[in-house]
Amino acid sequence: MKQRDLLFIAVSSFLLVLFWVFFSVYNSFVTSTISDTLSTQIAPINPTFDTTTIDKLKTRSHVDPLFEASPAASLTGTATPPATSSPGGSVSGSSPSASEQPVTASAGATQAKQ
Repeated sequence: MKQRDLLFIAVSSFLLVLFWVFFSVYNSFVTSTISDTLSTQIAPINPTFDTTTIDKLKTRSHVDPLFEASPAASLTGTATPPATSSPGGSVSGSSPSASEQPVTASAGATQAKQ
C-alpha cells in the first residue's frame, strides 16, 4: 500500500468516528429517558408554607395520637381453633352418638374403666 492510501483510510476513519460521537451526543440530548406520562405527573413543590400553622404546632406541648396500638396486643393475637369434622359424618343439628364421638386421652381412660 502506498502512503497516500493509508492517509485516506486514517482520515476517513477519523471522520467516521467523529460523526459517530457527534450524533451519539446529539441523540442523548434530544431523546429523554423520562416518559411523557411521568413528566406530566411531576410537578414542582410550592416553596410557600403556612407559617401560622407551623407556629401553632410548635407551641403544642403534647400531641395526642388519634390511634394508639399497644405492642403487646399485636404480638399476642388470639388463636382460633381449626374447624374439624366428626369422623362419623353426623348430620348437622343432631348430636353424635357415643360411637361417633372422638376419643381423647382422658375420655379413653374413662371409657376403659367402665
